[in-house]
Amino acid sequence: MAEPDRTAKLPLTALVAHQTTPRLNQLFDHFRKMENAIGAWLEVETESENPDQQALQTIETMLQFEVRTDLNRVKQLIPDHLAPEVNRAQLAWENLIPFYEAGFLITTGNQTAHIERFFFRGVRFEIPQGGKPYPGALPPLSPLQVKKMDSQKWLAKSDFDFLQVDRDSQAFLFQPDQGVRFVLICATPSIWRDDHIRQTQLLLNNAFDPATLRAAPP
Repeated sequence: MAEPDRTAKLPLTALVAHQTTPRLNQLFDHFRKMENAIGAWLEVETESENPDQQALQTIETMLQFEVRTDLNRVKQLIPDHLAPEVNRAQLAWENLIPFYEAGFLITTGNQTAHIERFFFRGVRFEIPQGGKPYPGALPPLSPLQVKKMDSQKWLAKSDFDFLQVDRDSQAFLFQPDQGVRFVLICATPSIWRDDHIRQTQLLLNNAFDPATLRAAPP
């Protein structure tokens, strides 16, 4: 099972501006914009003795993050014997963090879709109070289908266009189970991208139903 690497929670309100390299300054400017966009949704870490240092370490995590391309070596996203109290969707989402530039877990309750949590460059963000309502309709998919979308357009439509993703990235929508969707922003080089998406589809389907038939994405 894949393990998320270098993940952390980001206390956006604690970011500081005394970076020493142009790249870190650029990242700081980026996250300051993120704070304006999503700071109201995020839980601030109150237990940290040094939130400024934690914020700097989080920026370093994002700076050093590199998408892994060896998803084909992963046999499963969740263990065979999962305790009933464990959130299956959340665990599958967490174990995909090293393999995608960004990813969103979208759940549907009372016929309303909510973005429950997302990750960006190895860092997890939990959106409290039931998540952020998804602005618009999502197409229903079977586990046999994967919908490819323009990542920039999807992020803009979802009010996440403050996330700066790779220009060559694409967004992929998976629905391995009723009421559970994953949108994953893939920056894997095109030579491996189809296999990367196909393996993700297989792993997600197995995570929710080992007997689900699988087909290659379009």
